[in-house]
Amino acid sequence: MHNARNWTFIGHPAVGEKSAVIYTLLTCCRMHRIEPRAYFTDLLGRLVPAEHRPGAELLEELLPWNWAAAHPAHLVKEPPGAYHTPAAER
Repeated sequence: MHNARNWTFIGHPAVGEKSAVIYTLLTCCRMHRIEPRAYFTDLLGRLVPAEHRPGAELLEELLPWNWAAAHPAHLVKEPPGAYHTPAAER
């Protein structure tokens, strides 16, 4: 359960907020069946070199659902949890 004091386990409120953004993006990757490594490599490769705030158009392209549509080769073929199916259900 998340609450206002969860940042104390990370060390600082600002780090907690940044971690929440990363966890949210990871969850979005899972929901949209995106390979996280490919997504974050592209995301950071396009955002870090920017000398100023990225434009709305770039941010729109990098939203997980838009990124997935533009990069179908980096979608996970198996649905989430496919490797964790109990043996009795296989």
